[in-house]
Amino acid sequence: MRKCRQMQNYIKPLIVSLCLLLTGCGTIGLAQEATFESAYENVPEEEPVDIFTSAACGVVEAVDTENSTVTFYLVDRKEQRTFSYDAATLVQDRHGSALTMAQLTLGEVVDIAYNDELSKMGSVVYSMDGFSYDSISNYDLDEGKGTVQIGSDIFGMGNGIKVFSGNEQMELSQILKHDIVSFRGVGSEVVSIIVDKGHGYLKLENDEALIGGWVEVGQTVIQQISDNMLITVPEGSYTVRLTANDIEEYREITVERNKETVIDLSDI
Repeated sequence: MRKCRQMQNYIKPLIVSLCLLLTGCGTIGLAQEATFESAYENVPEEEPVDIFTSAACGVVEAVDTENSTVTFYLVDRKEQRTFSYDAATLVQDRHGSALTMAQLTLGEVVDIAYNDELSKMGSVVYSMDGFSYDSISNYDLDEGKGTVQIGSDIFGMGNGIKVFSGNEQMELSQILKHDIVSFRGVGSEVVSIIVDKGHGYLKLENDEALIGGWVEVGQTVIQQISDNMLITVPEGSYTVRLTANDIEEYREITVERNKETVIDLSDI
């Protein structure tokens, strides 16, 4: 009995010491964990650095999706620049809708943000400050005076004006009165012209029996037939009427932009 009591006297202090030791370690661990979490939560988050600090207004000249580059004519600086882009580059039309680079229209006026040293774009957005006239047939280009009249409005044209037909650039002098075009400008100056509907050419071959007669291309062209003639015709599909003396012939043709369509009249 005494031995049992003596053992109890030894065990009780041991258990108490053990409990205190365990409790103390747990408290220290919890305190250290709380201190670590508090320190982590109080670390301020770093703001992302905007590297695209340069801005310009430009005309889209070329898009190279294979090499991920876009070439612009910078309107204010009167210079051409090529910038690279990646999947993070923002592309939007003037309504704020997302576009792909391949959907950029050559000749459009855009606002770009870029990094000058890296020659890399951060965003390209159709300009809200520029003006646009779409699919215009009533206009008067005066290359000598450097002006264009659109309806009753008159705008200037700078030496750097860009003209686009499809995916190609062309000279201002190649625009003819039959062409339907769109104008893009900034301030009081037209900076680019986009040909929406251009023209092609009609050539008559072996037409000896019809010399002196008349050729009618739809309701667009009526012209007397002469030797080796080349007729300028707006692109599109037409019924061609050919008349001379007792001859009256009809042919169906399709005139493509900047291409020559030939009618062989050797069977007459």
